[in-house]
Amino acid sequence: PGQPWRLDVGGVVSFHWCGGEHSMFYELREAGNWELMAFWFTHIVLPVQLTLERGYDFLHAAAVDLGGDPALFIAPSGGGKSTLAAFFLQQGHALWSDDKLATFHHEDDYWAAPSHPHHRPWREFEVLGRPVVNFAPQSRPIRAIYCLRAEDPAADITIEELVGFRKFEELLPQYLFNFDHLLEHRLAWLGQMLDAVPVYCVHRPWALPRLRETYLAVCAHATAR
Repeated sequence: PGQPWRLDVGGVVSFHWCGGEHSMFYELREAGNWELMAFWFTHIVLPVQLTLERGYDFLHAAAVDLGGDPALFIAPSGGGKSTLAAFFLQQGHALWSDDKLATFHHEDDYWAAPSHPHHRPWREFEVLGRPVVNFAPQSRPIRAIYCLRAEDPAADITIEELVGFRKFEELLPQYLFNFDHLLEHRLAWLGQMLDAVPVYCVHRPWALPRLRETYLAVCAHATAR
């Protein structure tokens, strides 16, 4: 409590707050406007503040409704998670997160909190995204985590469960916001979550015309579990 924090976006906007307090302040700079302020606040500043002040753990993941609970899609930037999430949205599934997902531990489960009702399948920088009508109304326990692997356009779709250290290897690079004083908590939390949540690797063809096949394979897999 009392620790001052400041985040500057050069020439655009500056945010600052004090640890333990609920107010945040901002100053628009010469190149700033409301749209840019909304982007930086929503995508970067608020997740960082929630990590530091509220203890949320953020994953670089898209998350959609699958049978009433959120399923997470994990992939490096440009790896297709937003494209797959967009296809799920087109089929009527609700959105939990487009890119940064807040998670927390509650009642022996690991939960996902809804982020903000926008989606950016094209990943244009400093754009908040398209409004999403079918947005998840509340936090729910995480159903499963699917790590996406791009294969040859003619390859078959396969889904394998990951076990042991392979789960940790996949998720560690997707854990957002590294602060030295949170490192011990971060490693313990990630290990405990991966003991409780199933993680799968989805090998799918890197071809947009076969996106529906990937969608159907993931849905069938989740239903069979």
